[in-house]
Amino acid sequence: PIIYASSGNDMKNTTAAVNAKSGRNDPCPCGSGKKYKACCLKQAEVAARPVQPSVNDALTQAWQAVARRDMVGTLHGFRQVLAIQPKHAEALAGLGQALCWQQQRREGLAYLQQAARQLEIDAQQTRNIRFILELAEQLHHWGDLDTALKLTELAVNLEPANPAALNNRALYLTRVNRFEEALPFASKVC
Repeated sequence: PIIYASSGNDMKNTTAAVNAKSGRNDPCPCGSGKKYKACCLKQAEVAARPVQPSVNDALTQAWQAVARRDMVGTLHGFRQVLAIQPKHAEALAGLGQALCWQQQRREGLAYLQQAARQLEIDAQQTRNIRFILELAEQLHHWGDLDTALKLTELAVNLEPANPAALNNRALYLTRVNRFEEALPFASKVC
């Protein structure tokens, strides 16, 4: 409830002052005759709680921070997404990449690998090979060719005729000197 105190024609919101003075077992300041805890306390607590952003809002804020090159905002945004949805592959990958760029490679790679595991789980439903290949590139860039290879294999299994999947599979196989295995994928692209 909002209680107003009038002084002449001026009305002033005194909810915060009343809530600060009202004890749980005191009569409710709204005049209902009930105890404050049984009447208006819950509404006051809900009004005082900070609003948690949605996953999409937090993710948007994180990517906007990336675009601004705001590393503090980037890390905060991706961590905020993960606080709401801990297995969010895009946020795991974004946080991992940001940490790697901050010279926290070990911690960053752990997040990138966690994102890869989550993508493997989600792959049959989402079938988003673009994100799978982007994550494979990030892992390759930061030196984890084994996980990058697994992701390219997943991408080829999901879309066997996709040129980007075939090309990346061939590329990463050659990076680990598995030329014989790479040839069939490379020949399908050419």
